[in-house]
Amino acid sequence: MARRHKPVDFLAQLEENLRQALRRCEESPSDQVRADPGAVIAGLCAEFELEPIEFDFDSVTRSSVEETPVWDFQGGVNTELHGQLIWFRYPFRGSAPLLRHAARTSHGGWTGNDVHDGYVEVNLRGHQLDQPSITRFLESKRVEIERFVSAPNETARQYNERLYVQVENLITKRKRNLDHIAGLDAELTVPLFPADPARRVDIPLARTEVRIVDRDDRREPSLGQDIYEDVLRTLTSFGLAMERLPLTAGKLQEPEIRDLALFVLNANYEGAAAGEVFHGAGKTDIRLTYRDRDAFIAEFKYWDGPKSVAGALDQVCSYTVWRNTKSALVVLVRDVKATTVIAGIDFTIKGHRQFQSVDKPISVEEPGAYVLRSNSDPDRLISLAVIAVVVPRPTRVVEAGAAAKT
Repeated sequence: MARRHKPVDFLAQLEENLRQALRRCEESPSDQVRADPGAVIAGLCAEFELEPIEFDFDSVTRSSVEETPVWDFQGGVNTELHGQLIWFRYPFRGSAPLLRHAARTSHGGWTGNDVHDGYVEVNLRGHQLDQPSITRFLESKRVEIERFVSAPNETARQYNERLYVQVENLITKRKRNLDHIAGLDAELTVPLFPADPARRVDIPLARTEVRIVDRDDRREPSLGQDIYEDVLRTLTSFGLAMERLPLTAGKLQEPEIRDLALFVLNANYEGAAAGEVFHGAGKTDIRLTYRDRDAFIAEFKYWDGPKSVAGALDQVCSYTVWRNTKSALVVLVRDVKATTVIAGIDFTIKGHRQFQSVDKPISVEEPGAYVLRSNSDPDRLISLAVIAVVVPRPTRVVEAGAAAKT
């Protein structure tokens, strides 16, 4: 009744599944391997294990009874009789490819085409079927299935044991090597050469002085464009650093991420007088205030649909600002495709009631540049840079995707 499945080389597929698991061991983030190797091992084994077969005999279903010809040998003569046909589906949990392979390679009455994703289909046909004969058939089929699954489940047990041993061995070796590297790095007296500027978040000994430009004419003060661009580079590098440390970053909420960014900014910049130039306000924002007005505003928000960005824009536009205030919106992305979020951010900003113009739409690779109007005065414009930061989840305990589970 159901579609047929093409034969596949299950054993070769199983070996490829194991190779993928070992490749993932090498690709697992180093901070996760060092901090919690047991969780990495458990996550990889759960993803690539071969799930044993378990039938649910209490949930068997059937088709309608159909008319079908049956043949009977009576007195040496093959006689066609009017008969009945019923299909039964036995649901199961576990690896369908494993059960299908066992059916194809066994010498029983099953074939690989009897096994489908999530159920096995068998039929009963006969002349003058009745309830007692159907009950006997179902009871005998249950005994047959319970006996049959013991062999594929032993295959699953042996493979899973092999998978665990090899994954544990490789992760343990990586952790040992990473711990050695960390210790060696700490012991060496030779200075480190600088990281690539694109990946660096500098903590300088001499901090850059932030000056608010006072105009000689009637124009109002503003944060210098060169300093603004440098602040944006620092925030972008800070975001890249978070992406490379998913185990650490994944535990942080918006206020904690704001506080870390505040630490980095104040380590890089200082005001005309010594001391902090940037300060926190509320739970998720950073502000640089000059003469009781904000010259720079930064907001940190996890993406939770367009409403999260709209709320951040409302907040930015509500501050008391100079005529040319600079701002940044850092959107933290988790468990959503980055391209989906990028499109949502751009659409939400352009649809906001205080939207003025766009200089450069946001993309996956680069921040966007937009202009908003202040709530208090439409002539006071706010330059808005939008930075998307992907915050990966640490390795999960259970994930779909193993080849032998499909």
